[in-house]
Amino acid sequence: MPYKKIGLICTSDSLPSFVVLLKRLGFDIKALWCPDTDVSIQTAAENDISFVSNKPDEVLLRKDVEMLIITGRPSFHAQLCIKALGIGKHVLCSAPAALTLAEAQNMVQVAHYYPQILALVGYGMRQLEIFRRMRKLIQRSYIGTPLVAEVRVQAPPLYSREDYDWLWEKTAGGGVLHMVGCHVIDLLAFLLDRRADRAQGLVETHAKRHQTGGFRRLNADDFASFLLRMPGMSATVTLNAIGESDFEQEVCITGSEGQLVARNLQLFGFQSGTDTEQLLFDEDADLTSANGDLGSSHGSSQAGGSLNHSHSSIASLRRASVEQSATSLQNAAPSPSHQLQIPSPGSIGGGSFFSNMSPDDQLLYAPMPRLELYEKAFAKLLESLSAAIPHYDSELEKAGGSWKEIVPHLASVASFEDVRYVTAVIEAIRYSSDSGDWVSVQSDADTKTVDSSVSEI
Repeated sequence: MPYKKIGLICTSDSLPSFVVLLKRLGFDIKALWCPDTDVSIQTAAENDISFVSNKPDEVLLRKDVEMLIITGRPSFHAQLCIKALGIGKHVLCSAPAALTLAEAQNMVQVAHYYPQILALVGYGMRQLEIFRRMRKLIQRSYIGTPLVAEVRVQAPPLYSREDYDWLWEKTAGGGVLHMVGCHVIDLLAFLLDRRADRAQGLVETHAKRHQTGGFRRLNADDFASFLLRMPGMSATVTLNAIGESDFEQEVCITGSEGQLVARNLQLFGFQSGTDTEQLLFDEDADLTSANGDLGSSHGSSQAGGSLNHSHSSIASLRRASVEQSATSLQNAAPSPSHQLQIPSPGSIGGGSFFSNMSPDDQLLYAPMPRLELYEKAFAKLLESLSAAIPHYDSELEKAGGSWKEIVPHLASVASFEDVRYVTAVIEAIRYSSDSGDWVSVQSDADTKTVDSSVSEI
């Protein structure tokens, strides 16, 4: 059974390494788009991809594209997902997949019309082994009854310090609440099997102005702290993208009989009656011992080959791939099936490349911040998808219902309904930050706005 033929919509800085990763996982890339035409053409030439477009819609309209993988500027995500599902294409969209509850509701409605079409979302933390084990331990009462969840994330700045781009704008998907908070909110729901019904939060922007003295002001948040009330328990989350520190994430679940703590990719446990916490699982060590180093070169990749350690590779692949593509950019040849007008080469991501762009183009071309833990998680999701796809057509003939029933291997992957819940929580947090009150979270199927009425505790 061949793998699905995909169309790829991606950011310019991630495209070369992302293509290599997908090919190693056995995906057949039939068409691609990224904002920088030069990078698209160069990457296509290096990887035998026959179609390059300067319009995202042309990728999803290709007859030989069966699945669309979308990762890039979040303000594009919802409309591309809706278009793709509407013409019968499977979809995998990175997070955040929707920026408003209305967008998320529209995505859910379209997905309900086509329940057998894969509609997947890149909340990849669910696919990491550390959180699968953490979830199982909670279900097996390792810590007794869960009482309190605490999450702390320290991230480097999420916006460009040199050029104005979409990362400056919260309405375009920038900010720590959208870019990090969506993963955390979904992870808590996955670990605890429960969802928040009320939220209270504070969302702030501390870096107000461009360092070079530009006139534009940053309105994407770089700090968020919020409380979530769930049935039988509560959660507190702090997201901090101020300063220059490395990425760190700590997830702590305290129960009546113990505590589980995930520090980055190490899982620790503490039970009542013991003196010290124990290291229960180290995903970094597990990956290193099992797999070794991946990010050496493009030439060693084989389409269809296995990639057991894919989830540790995106950052290293990206660094090698972008450097290689940048040095050979001027030798790029256009794809034979789609001739394009090639803009003059520039310095990718540098000042000279952005200096001649309009503000709208600068918004489009911005690279994604490097949050490596979430990149690993998304790569692990791709690995799960590549393993499940060969069974889709055969299982479709046997089973009815939704894609989760057709492909049980993907049952834990987030769906558009999870996007609706996460987006509802984020909107509730923003309402609360403005009003100072507790806000009810409404993400039911018939709800299109957040109920911002004050709730008594």
